[in-house]
Amino acid sequence: MGVGGVDITRALAQALRLPVEWGFGVTVIAPGSPADDAGITLDDIIVQLDDTEITRGQDLTDFLRDHPSGTAITITVVRDARLLVTLDATLTDRPARATMDLLPLLPGAYNM
Repeated sequence: MGVGGVDITRALAQALRLPVEWGFGVTVIAPGSPADDAGITLDDIIVQLDDTEITRGQDLTDFLRDHPSGTAITITVVRDARLLVTLDATLTDRPARATMDLLPLLPGAYNM
């Protein structure tokens, strides 16, 4: 999908006064990726892919594993700590690991 980020925990959500208690916070977007093409922005919080709730990065990983390249999906994000935004994307083959490794990561973060 072309994003990297961190799990949004209940404590983090409360500290940031977010309208959700869980999700996947986007900190990196690979240029030209499905996420980039769909319009995901830095600091978006992914909370749902199609009908699947995303409560942490592992949920995102599991969803992507089960949906092949070419699948059209709907991404629901919290934007600007208040808006629920729905975006459409089409999955592509995952970039080579070396490409994703170039994206900066925080400890405990994920690349998808």
